[in-house]
Amino acid sequence: MNVRILYAALLGVLLALPSQGAAGAEPPGGAKMEFGEYVAFRFEPAEGWRMWGSGNAGAGKLEGRTLALDFTKGTTSFNLAARDVSLLGTPREIRIRARGKALGHPVRLRIATHFMTFEKTIGQFDQDGEYDLVTEAPPGQGWKWFGGENDGKIHGPLRITGISIDKADRQDTAQLEFVGIRIKADYKPDQAGVLINELRDEPAGKHFVATLRSILTRSMKGRVTFVIRDWEGRAISESVLRETPAGPLLDEWRMPMPSGDHRFLECEATLEVEGQKIPPAYAYYVAPIEAEADTRLDAASPFGMGLYLNRYPGDPQGVQTMEQAAKLASAAGVKWSREDFHWSRIEPQKGKFDWTYYDNLLATAKRNGISVYGLLGYWSPWTKPYTPEGIEDYCRFAAATVEHYRNDIHHWEIWNEPNIFFWQGPRDMYAELLSKAYAAIKKADPNAHVLGCSTAGIDHNFIKRTMELGSPFDILTIHPYRRVLDDQGFINDLRKVAELVKRPDGSTRPVWITEMGWATYVPHNTLRQDFEPHTQRQQATLIARSYIDALASGPGQNISWYNFRNDGNDLMNFEHNMGIVTRDFRPKPAYRAYATLTRMLKAKRIDKPLDLGDDVIAFRFVNADGSDPVMAMWSLKTARTAQLPSATPATLTDLMGTAQPLNPADGKLLIPLQPGVPVFVTVAR
Repeated sequence: MNVRILYAALLGVLLALPSQGAAGAEPPGGAKMEFGEYVAFRFEPAEGWRMWGSGNAGAGKLEGRTLALDFTKGTTSFNLAARDVSLLGTPREIRIRARGKALGHPVRLRIATHFMTFEKTIGQFDQDGEYDLVTEAPPGQGWKWFGGENDGKIHGPLRITGISIDKADRQDTAQLEFVGIRIKADYKPDQAGVLINELRDEPAGKHFVATLRSILTRSMKGRVTFVIRDWEGRAISESVLRETPAGPLLDEWRMPMPSGDHRFLECEATLEVEGQKIPPAYAYYVAPIEAEADTRLDAASPFGMGLYLNRYPGDPQGVQTMEQAAKLASAAGVKWSREDFHWSRIEPQKGKFDWTYYDNLLATAKRNGISVYGLLGYWSPWTKPYTPEGIEDYCRFAAATVEHYRNDIHHWEIWNEPNIFFWQGPRDMYAELLSKAYAAIKKADPNAHVLGCSTAGIDHNFIKRTMELGSPFDILTIHPYRRVLDDQGFINDLRKVAELVKRPDGSTRPVWITEMGWATYVPHNTLRQDFEPHTQRQQATLIARSYIDALASGPGQNISWYNFRNDGNDLMNFEHNMGIVTRDFRPKPAYRAYATLTRMLKAKRIDKPLDLGDDVIAFRFVNADGSDPVMAMWSLKTARTAQLPSATPATLTDLMGTAQPLNPADGKLLIPLQPGVPVFVTVAR
């Protein structure tokens, strides 16, 4: 999916109609809300609409806006979907307009929020001419929901993910021409616009392009400012456009990317409009990695990443994209990948196994020097979930999978986040699943390591309860997401949970972080988000700090970021923007920071923390024999200069991989530090 095409289409069609009233709903905070209407989709080609049939679609097809329906060959529904994009404001009503007639065929609408899907039959197109189907937006009357928290509440921005026309009891043909989708929504009157900024490859060269999405009907006059900075935060280019009309039509403002040899560029775009609070928008350029990839397997490395190669199709194009992802990850120093081994894919029918897809996946990972640990889940459709019979079926599947891959995979994780909605059965039943799966896996491969608990957050109560119920596991896995990274607090949390899971004989049990990360989505006027928005620059510093902290803690022996590649192209959806490369594999700053981290700390272990002052975090890492020390450090609150006792010249390397010499003065190395921005110091031999 191409971000530029998507937003060029959507931003150009968000034409709002006049306000439907002076005031809308009162939000929880008590701020007054406006109520307006805008066009979200016009069914234009750039919006990426596609059609598929559930069964033999016969002559059914989508050409432009026109959908030909053919229910004579056995299909049960025709389904439409566009590129995934967040709706502005808090939607209250949705109108789908079409021309034509599909008498007797119910129309279903699907809308997604964070991991949860709402679905509702909203009527049928059964009148001649142009006709609207109108429905109250979720979570209003008549909506069914499933997945995610499964509680019928909105947990983030809403996105229209599908329109289905069902067969019902009619075997006929019909034709519909779709005109558009309009949204009535509440919005804060001073937050009617969202600014998007992105780097585009254009015929005239690379440009940073800022674009406005707005609910308003009227044009606003304002000032657009571009500032381009390097990694050190120095402004290297600036442009100001005064008295620029803004919204609701397609408004784009361009800034050429500066020429020269750059590893990192950050473009901040601001739009100043009277009466509006429009957050700055950021776009980035990151140069490719220069170093050759190390394609040797290294099971001792702590540097994992949620590549999720299992998300790519098994067709030739999917296999090619899978290889592209693995190569890019390998170049950054990824040595482990967490991969979902889906039960339904491996054993689609009871007792009938198909290993082809995962054999190819594993070969791709190995070819690029990446070891795999497998996540075993979820319920196959043919079993009985959350029953003794279902657990027995799961254990047979687990044993067969471990046996098949016993020469290549030696670490197996039992389920994902069973302390929250990924496990819909009784919580204590997970302990039963873990115990029986542990026995089945050890029987299939006595040398295998079983990874247990896999909690969202560090859920002490869930982990403790699982242990009280007697469930064995070799390695504890956790997902210690947090809004703010308090370095010492994070280290203490890891040490505390390591104490909790000590074996009865007092020996230490390893702790693996199998998910952790921060999203880089664009904040906007909607309901609450589950993650704080961060810029891509901030994400780069957070990935380095979280890995360094985990390694310095002692228990953190393997760390995997969630995830490698953005899940989608919607820049306003935090779940789409947790990767360290974009959907089209463009590196984000975190990719380069990760590559610098893995290169600087390759084969290193924590030696000791360094005391460089109360406002400084600093650790010393060394090889197994104590040689070749590398110091990682950053300040906490203010820019400062740290003093490291040394009479030997050294090299300072920043997160973008740029190195500069440090020469001692009066027996000290003076190291400039910025808040929360790690640097590495290596002393010359």
